[in-house]
Amino acid sequence: APVNVPGGEWQNPVFGLGSNEFLSSVDGECIPSSQYLNRYVSYFTARGYTAGKNLFSAPYDWRQYPSSLNRTGYYANLQSMIESAYANNNNTPVVLAAHSMGGPVSLYFLTTVVSPAWKAQYIYAYTPLSGVFGGAGMAVQAMLSGMPFSVGSMNLISPQNGLNLCRNTP
Repeated sequence: APVNVPGGEWQNPVFGLGSNEFLSSVDGECIPSSQYLNRYVSYFTARGYTAGKNLFSAPYDWRQYPSSLNRTGYYANLQSMIESAYANNNNTPVVLAAHSMGGPVSLYFLTTVVSPAWKAQYIYAYTPLSGVFGGAGMAVQAMLSGMPFSVGSMNLISPQNGLNLCRNTP
């Protein structure tokens, strides 16, 4: 069900697998240049991991800052998913990998939401991949100025999508 907040509307994230193969724009459409995320899934499934058994994703509305995800129940869902993965895999602690803005989100979860005892039981390792711990200044510049947001030859946010993001960001 949609979650309405002042300044925007978005869908709650769908935990599991199948919603992490690409980034979506404000209107939910695939941003084609972001399909590189599917390579992570393919890499792990080729090595014996199985979606829903020992390979999961925890997508979130990337327009929000880490502490604001509490109000959507995101961290409670993430904690529950990790605990279920642990229990369903012979009480094996999990490896938590995070990409890009997921780095600060997962770090907030690990340092603010859960206890050291919980981490010792459920987390084997934490691996941020290209975490933007210093912020995402280029994305902010693109959103505020209307200039295209590109990484190399990948145009991630067009000027129109940047404008839509500004209008719909909580």
